[in-house]
Amino acid sequence: MNNSKRINTGMKASIFGLFFCGIGLLSSFAQISKATSSTTKTSKAEQEIIDLSKQKWQWMADKNVDKLAVLFHDESKFVHMSGTWKKDEELDIIKTGRNG
Repeated sequence: MNNSKRINTGMKASIFGLFFCGIGLLSSFAQISKATSSTTKTSKAEQEIIDLSKQKWQWMADKNVDKLAVLFHDESKFVHMSGTWKKDEELDIIKTGRNG
C-alpha cells in the first residue's frame, strides 16, 4: 500500500470517528433540552420521588444512616464497582466512609 492510500484510509477513519462523536453530542444536547423543557409538567407523584431522591442524597452526604435505614428495604442489594453488599454493609460504608 502506498503512502497516499494509507493517508486516505486514515483520513476516512478520522472523519468517520468525528462524525459519530458529533452525532453523540447532538443526541446528548437533545436529551438535555428535552429534560429541561419548560413545557414539561411534573406530576405530584413524580415531584415526590424527585424530592425523596434529593433527601436521600443529602442523608448520604450527612451520613444519616437512621433515615436511610428506613428508606432501604431489608433485602436490598447494593452494587458498586468495588463489590456488592447488603443493607447493613451499605449503611456501615456510608457511616464510616470506608470503601467496601
